[in-house]
Amino acid sequence: MLLSKASIGRKLLFSFLVMAMLVLLSTAIGVSGFSFVAKTERNVVDTAIPSMIEAREVSELSSRIIASVQVLSNAKTKSQHQEAGRVLFSRLESLLMHIKALGSDSFDSKLLDELEQTVQSIIDSLAELGSSVEQTIILDQSINEQTSKLRVQADELEQLTRTQVLNTSTIAVANVTHIYGLLEQEQKSAALDALDSLVEVDLDLSERLHELHLLAFKTLNQIEEARTVSDLGRIEELQRQYKSNINIMQRRVPGVEDPTRSEQMAELLKDLADGKSIFSSLKQKHYEKQRSQTLMQETLELFTMLNATVSKLVDQSNLATTRAVDDLSKTLSYAQWTLGCYLSLASWLLY
Repeated sequence: MLLSKASIGRKLLFSFLVMAMLVLLSTAIGVSGFSFVAKTERNVVDTAIPSMIEAREVSELSSRIIASVQVLSNAKTKSQHQEAGRVLFSRLESLLMHIKALGSDSFDSKLLDELEQTVQSIIDSLAELGSSVEQTIILDQSINEQTSKLRVQADELEQLTRTQVLNTSTIAVANVTHIYGLLEQEQKSAALDALDSLVEVDLDLSERLHELHLLAFKTLNQIEEARTVSDLGRIEELQRQYKSNINIMQRRVPGVEDPTRSEQMAELLKDLADGKSIFSSLKQKHYEKQRSQTLMQETLELFTMLNATVSKLVDQSNLATTRAVDDLSKTLSYAQWTLGCYLSLASWLLY
């Protein structure tokens, strides 16, 4: 009887021990499985998804920077240039921060190196573009100041020459009237002398002054055109015509009978001759604009490379996220299956 009771007690003790071991084993399996699930989940939340977000931020910033580059290249004043530059380089700094936040663990290190090199090339190109645009603005302001000054001088010269033409015409009309008076008095010899003087002196002077006035008017128009001309061939043609007009007028001015007006014209022509440097500024402005366009094109090509690299990074990020989610799903399924098997085994052993 005692043996039978001891046997039952041992069996019960053994059963409880087995049950305890199964519970501990199932608990260990559950904890291990869900720990792996938590680790996989952290990989998705802490690495894959942030990397994908950063990659998309880089892509969006790239588009914004391109718009800022367009604004910078079209700046017409120093204030516009400074504001566009501030916005542009602020976005570039943000772009660099997002690139650094991508993390080498989530992406191909070669792609990240390529991205950093492209961004550095963009920064260098934009620095040159900003300098070129600034130089263009400075030249444009200088040209406007020069043309304003030259226009005042050319306008004064045109008025002086027009006044001389009117005076000469008045004198010629008076001489013609005098000739008619001599003819009415039948003073033929005096009339012929007056007529010779009219033809040889008055009409010749009138012709030279008319030419002087015409050249002064042309010079004024050339200065006006210089404010807006951009074609290099036209700039060179204007320079040649301007120089030729000034040289001819300098030869004609000493022939002006009024010494005071002649001296005034000579001083104005000297200033206008010195102002021919405006055409050098126009040429330099033309070259700077060409340089800006070249740098702009190079920058856009670099941004195309940048966007292509970012697209690859986004594709990598999407692939990494998809794989991480798949791993998480598989881990959950495996943990549930393992735990279910052990619970089924425990139930079978207990019953």
